[in-house]
Amino acid sequence: QTTLITYPKGMQVFEFVNNQVEKHFPDGMKEIAFPDGTIKYIHPDGAEESIFSTGHVSQTAARKMIRSSTQIPVAKAYNLQPADPGDDRSTTLF
Repeated sequence: QTTLITYPKGMQVFEFVNNQVEKHFPDGMKEIAFPDGTIKYIHPDGAEESIFSTGHVSQTAARKMIRSSTQIPVAKAYNLQPADPGDDRSTTLF
């Protein structure tokens, strides 16, 4: 069973039975949190970044086969704000 939470400002959160959580933002950005601690960001232009629990970062440029890797602290990698706790939301199970 998958839970879909939709916030009034357009963000959708998908919660899967395997504990994977996907956030789909209104601007097209996606954040996928895997059960092993890996977080993957998919940008609207198709660029992808994966941050592994070890702190290793893998980046793939949009529409190109260029890959680069660098080591940065996970806590400094991204600072995405949580959803507004005052927002009303709707939940769908499927």
